[in-house]
Amino acid sequence: MKRNILIAIIVVITISLTAYDESYTVKQDGTGDFSNIHSAINAVANGTSAIIYVFGSATPYTGTNNTDLTWNGNDKSIYMCGVNNPQIDCNDNSRAFSLSYTTLEDIIEGFTIVDASGGGGAGGAIRVKDGCTKIKNNTFEDCHYGTYTSSYQMNDYTNSRGGAIFIEHANDDQSSEISGNSFDNCVAFEGGAICVEEGYCLIENNEFDDNHACYSTLGTGNNGTGGAIHLISSITDVLNNEFTSNSAPAGELVISSYLGLVSEVTDNIFDSNYRGNWAGLGAMGSLVYCSKFNNNIVKNHAIQDLHLFYLLLGYTNPINTICRNNTFIDNEVQLAYSTDQVYTNCIFKNNSSPYTGSNFINDEELEYCSIYNSESIANATLTNCITVDPKISSTT
Repeated sequence: MKRNILIAIIVVITISLTAYDESYTVKQDGTGDFSNIHSAINAVANGTSAIIYVFGSATPYTGTNNTDLTWNGNDKSIYMCGVNNPQIDCNDNSRAFSLSYTTLEDIIEGFTIVDASGGGGAGGAIRVKDGCTKIKNNTFEDCHYGTYTSSYQMNDYTNSRGGAIFIEHANDDQSSEISGNSFDNCVAFEGGAICVEEGYCLIENNEFDDNHACYSTLGTGNNGTGGAIHLISSITDVLNNEFTSNSAPAGELVISSYLGLVSEVTDNIFDSNYRGNWAGLGAMGSLVYCSKFNNNIVKNHAIQDLHLFYLLLGYTNPINTICRNNTFIDNEVQLAYSTDQVYTNCIFKNNSSPYTGSNFINDEELEYCSIYNSESIANATLTNCITVDPKISSTT
């Protein structure tokens, strides 16, 4: 189910809760205030705020008057509201929005953005520089930054961060929200769908399907990270999302973090994500990087190639990551690398390791867990655990 489907009356009620100075409508048939989005943005006077309602139709918004849309938050604030799911088609030669110095009054909601390819700094479809924003209930399809092959090789990866969205907060006090969106087949060297730098970001209720980080063969080879999300000095909560068939060549395959800042990953579903092709001396990979990993479902992960070694948890995560109330089912990889990790109140069913001499569960410490794997758990430390079938399936 696509979360970006909006009922017009709900949108109107939501927007009416915030007071804006002006409002304009954009309809391509000429029955609105403007027939293109660029003209509506220019109509917003400096020092004011406005809601711009962009109405969808069978014809996508495209061309120079409907792509590479910009405004400066120091001059004006804009709530860009799509009605009836308008589509912005960037035709693989532009991005949709480039914002700067914005605040949380600057919002992009209710659009389908396709075939965006960035230009001038990171971010394939939306770029926010030195500001913050809310990006809600949109669909991003086939958005990318950089040229890549079918195997996700990208040798020119300059600025290739955030295939769909790149947010660069001006400082650690700024915060943004990315919620209710769908990301499908978005690609960048780092952060196939999203990259956030500095500040705080809430990433909630999104769907990430078939997004990818890339690798390069230049020099000794380099590997991107974060098939869905890449964080740079940003503390971010990742809550209630679905991650399916995303990949990265190394590091954290789905959610990665640079410079050691950690996040909470809670109430998500991870399904069939994998480690992609890599170059050079590829280190071990893991699924996510976080300080709290709670209430998640992790299922159907498998090694594509025995040389592409990765673990679900515990290789790159900080020692003593909180890991509670998770379900691991039908995974054919290794759970963890570190023996310092404690797993509490988790369910393990039908998991196994493809590696000779190791099991899915090795020296980990488990307490109050239900374990129903086919492999030995003799080396694990168990406290108040049971080994009976929990009667669950990865298809439910």
